[in-house]
Amino acid sequence: MANDGISVPYNHDLKPLEELLARVRRPGDFFVEGARETPMPRIEVEGVGLLSFPVPQAQIEQLIQQADRAPYGRGEETILDESVRKVWQLPADRVRIGGKTWDTTFSQLLATVVDELGCAEAKVSAELYKLLVYDPGAFFKAHRDTEKAGGMFGTLVVVLPSAHRGGELVIRHSGREVVVDLSTEEFSELKFAAFYADCEHEVRPVTEGHRVCLIYNLIQRQDTKAAEPLSAPLYASEISTAGELLKEAFAAPGAPAKLAWLLEHQYSPDGLSFAGLKGKDAALAKVLPPAAERAGCAVHLGIVHIEEYGPAEPRYAPRSGYGRGRGWGRYDEDETEEEVSTDRYEVIEVSDGSQHIDQWINVHDQPVAYGKLPLEEGEVLPAGALDDEEPDEQRLTEATGNEGASFERSYHRAALVLWPRERFASVLLQAGVGAALPHLAERLAAGDKAAAAIAAQIIKAWEQPPVSWTYRSLGGEPSRAELLRLLAQLGDRTLQKRFISGVVTREFDGSENEALASVLQLLDPKDAGTLLTALVRENMPLFHCACINLLELVLGGLGEKLSSQWRAALREPAAVMVKALPAIKPAADPEAREARFRVRQDRRQHLHRQIEHDGLDMTHVTERKGSPQTLVCTKTRRTYQRQCEQHKVDCAGMITLLAVMQPAPDELTVLTARLAAAKDLKPST
Repeated sequence: MANDGISVPYNHDLKPLEELLARVRRPGDFFVEGARETPMPRIEVEGVGLLSFPVPQAQIEQLIQQADRAPYGRGEETILDESVRKVWQLPADRVRIGGKTWDTTFSQLLATVVDELGCAEAKVSAELYKLLVYDPGAFFKAHRDTEKAGGMFGTLVVVLPSAHRGGELVIRHSGREVVVDLSTEEFSELKFAAFYADCEHEVRPVTEGHRVCLIYNLIQRQDTKAAEPLSAPLYASEISTAGELLKEAFAAPGAPAKLAWLLEHQYSPDGLSFAGLKGKDAALAKVLPPAAERAGCAVHLGIVHIEEYGPAEPRYAPRSGYGRGRGWGRYDEDETEEEVSTDRYEVIEVSDGSQHIDQWINVHDQPVAYGKLPLEEGEVLPAGALDDEEPDEQRLTEATGNEGASFERSYHRAALVLWPRERFASVLLQAGVGAALPHLAERLAAGDKAAAAIAAQIIKAWEQPPVSWTYRSLGGEPSRAELLRLLAQLGDRTLQKRFISGVVTREFDGSENEALASVLQLLDPKDAGTLLTALVRENMPLFHCACINLLELVLGGLGEKLSSQWRAALREPAAVMVKALPAIKPAADPEAREARFRVRQDRRQHLHRQIEHDGLDMTHVTERKGSPQTLVCTKTRRTYQRQCEQHKVDCAGMITLLAVMQPAPDELTVLTARLAAAKDLKPST
C-alpha cells in the first residue's frame, strides 16, 4: 500500500526564510485613520454648556475663552512655546461626554483602532486626555508624545464636526510618512486617527475655520508585570532579510520559477483580498510583499489547488453520499459515491492528479485573468503546511465489475505567490499563452518599452506545436483576436506578420476576423496580400465562409484607401478562394453516432455542463475503465422526435380544419388544397 499522505511540491531549501517569517505574528500598522457616521455624542464643557454640531462660531469663541495655551513636553520639562505649539486646550475634568449611543459607538471605534494597530489580543482602554481647539494659524511642530499615564502606548484623535481647512496630521515612523486629513464636510460623522507613542508626528497649520478634537491616551492594561509593552508591529529588519533570502533563492541554479506561501486561514475565492486577510496572514502580508519588492518580485494572491485520483482500498462498506469540505462547491456527477473521511479508505496508488494556482488577485485587490499556473517541484512554502490536513473535498467510488474502488481528494488553500518581475511572462506562460495576454495588456497600457519583447516571447510560445493542447486546457482558450488587437497597439509590423503567418494561419476559424482585418490594413499591401493568400489556401476547405468574410472586412475597412496596390495585392487571395470552392466537402462525418473522451474528471464535468446547458441531442455516460475514465457521448434524435410529435398534432389540427371548411368557399379553394396536401406529408426517417 502507498502512503496515504498527499504529495505536495514543497521547497525544503528555504528553512531560513520559514524561520524568519515564523516570527511575524502581529498584523496592523503604526497608524490608523477612519470615519464613523453616527449620532453625535452629548458633550458638555464646563463654562460653555452643551455643544452643538457642527460647533458654531459662538461656542468656539466660548471654548477659547475657557481654554489655556497648550504646552509641550521636552524630557522632564513642560514648556510653553507658541513657536513650537500653538493650540488651545481644556483638561478632561472639564469635559463630560455621554449620550444614548456613545458608549457603543466609542467601543466600536476603539475596537477598529486596536485591530488595525495590531494589538487586538491585548487589553486596551482609552482615557480622555484633553479637548483641543486649533484656530486659524494653529499648529504643532514635529514631536513624539511623552508617556502621560502608566501603560500609555499610543494616542487617539477624534475630530468633532467643525468646518475647517488645513490642520493635517503627519505621522512618521521607521522611514515611512503618512498625511491624514481629518477635515470633513459631513457633519454627521466623526473622523479619527491613532498612532503609537514612539511615532514622530506634527499638525500642520489650520488655514481656515477651527479644528475641534478630543485627545485620548491609549492604555495597555497589564494584568501581570510580565506583559510586554505594546509597540508598532514593524518588521523592517525582517523585510530586509527576507528580501535578500528571496533574491538569493531565485538567483540560485535550478531555482523555482515561483513560490507560493500557503496562508493559515480559509478564504473563499470571492472573498480573497489583501485587505481581507486575517491574523497572522495579515501580518505576513506586511512583510512578504515589501520583501518581494526589494527582491524585484511581483506578488499576487491566488488559490492553490492540489487534486489526486487513484485506486483505493475501502475500510468500510460504501454508503451513498458525497463528501464536501470547508464549503467548496463541486459539480455532482450521477455516480455512486461515498461520503468519506481519510480513515475510511487506504490509498493504493496516486495514478492521476493536478496541482495548480488560479483565481488571481493583484496588490490593488483587483482580479487578473492569469488562468491556471501549474505548481512545480520546490514551489510551495512552508514545508509541511498540508501534512496531516484533512482534504477539503474527497470521495470514494465503489468497485464495479472488474474495476476496483477509487478515490478522489482535493485541497484548496489561499497563498501569497511571488516570482521575479524579469521572468513575469515566462512564469505566466507555464499556464499557456492565454495567461500572458493580460500582462502584455498591462505593460502596453503603462507604456513599458519591454512590451515588444514580451509580445515576442508570447508569440514564440504560441508558435510551438500544441502537443496534447495542454496550453489551452491550463490557461483557457487563448484569444488570437486579443493578441492581434494588442499587436495593433504595439505597432510592430514584424511581430504582426510573424503572428499571422506562424499562428493565425494554423489556427484560423474566423473568430478573429475583425481584429485580423484591422491588422492586415496596417501592413504594406504586398505583405498583407501574401499573408492573406497563405491563410486562405490553408483554410478554405474547412472555413470557406470565414475566409470570404475576412476578405470582405479588409475591403470594407480600406474604403477610399483601396488603392491600385491594394487591388493587386488582394486579387491573388480572391482567386485562391474561387478556385477552392468546387472542392469544398462537409467537414464532419454525419454518420458518426458516438464520440469518446478519455479525460480527467473536471474535463468530463465541463462536457456534462455544456451538453445540458445547450440541450444537445446526445447522451453522456462515464465508462469506468482505466484512469482517467472515459466519457462516451452518443447522438440521439430527441429534437427530431419532438418535431415529429408536433407534426402529428399539426396534421390533426389541419384535418379538423378541413372537415369544418367543407365545402370550401371559392376564395379558400387554394388554401384548402394546400392543407390537404400538407396533412399527407410524412416525416423523413
